[in-house]
Amino acid sequence: MKWWFLMFKSLVERLRNDKPKGPSPNEIKREEERREFNNLLSIAKKILASDSPNKIYEYIYTLGKAKQHQLIVNCFRKHMISKEEVWNEENLFFLRKKRSLLFRRFDVSGNNLLNLTSVREDIRIAEKRLNPKDTLIFPLTWNGKRMLDNLLKIGKRVDHPWSFDKLNHNILYIKPINIGVVENGNHSMAVNIINNESSDVRVDEILDLSIIYEDIYTDGIHFRKKETDTIIDEVDNLEMAAIFEIGRLIQENGLYYGT
Repeated sequence: MKWWFLMFKSLVERLRNDKPKGPSPNEIKREEERREFNNLLSIAKKILASDSPNKIYEYIYTLGKAKQHQLIVNCFRKHMISKEEVWNEENLFFLRKKRSLLFRRFDVSGNNLLNLTSVREDIRIAEKRLNPKDTLIFPLTWNGKRMLDNLLKIGKRVDHPWSFDKLNHNILYIKPINIGVVENGNHSMAVNIINNESSDVRVDEILDLSIIYEDIYTDGIHFRKKETDTIIDEVDNLEMAAIFEIGRLIQENGLYYGT
C-alpha cells in the first residue's frame, strides 16, 4: 500500500512540474512597459498626422517634464551626485550612467564632430533662444549645497531676478527633439526653471540626432544597434525613450521646430 501511494505521489508531482508556467513578474512588467511605450508613440503619430503637427513639441514638453524635475529633486535628496552620473546628454536616456558620447559622431580621423556645431563655427547659432516655459531644458545638477545657495539668492522674491550670463551659462540644443541640456551654470539654471520666471537662454551648440537614428533605436526596453539588433543599454526612463523615437518621427515628417 505504501509503495503504491509513493508512486502515485511521485506521478502527481511530476504532472504538477510539467504544467506550463505563466510569464514571470518581470516579463509581465516588461510587456506592460512595451505597451505603454507604443501608446506614447501612437499618440505622437496622431499629432503629426493632424492639422496641427507642431503640437508635437508641446507633447514632448509634457512627456519630459517629470524627468526635468527629477534631476533637480535628486540633487536635493542626495546632496552630492557623481558627475559621471549626470555629465552627458546620454545620461537622460541610458540606464548605465557612465555611457557617454554615443550621441556625438566623429569623422574617420576621429578629430572632427559630424553632428555638433558650436557658436564658434557658426555665429548664427547665438541667435537661437530657448525659453523654459515652452522648451525642456535639462539642468544636470549634482551639488546640493550649490543648489540651495542658488535657490536662496536668485529670483524675483529676493529682488534678484534670474538673468542669462553668457560667461556662465552654456546650452546644448538637441534637434529634432527640441530640448536643451545645460553644459555650464546648471544650478542657477535650475533655479530659473523652479521660479518659472520665463528668462530665455542663448544656445551655444547644436547636436543633430539625424545621424544617430541611422544607427540606434529603442523599443522602450532597450536601446539597440539597428544593423545587428544587439543591445547597447537599457532604457532609463520610458518617457525619455519615447521622446528619442518621436524625434525620428519628426524627422521622417520633415517637421522642425517653429514650422
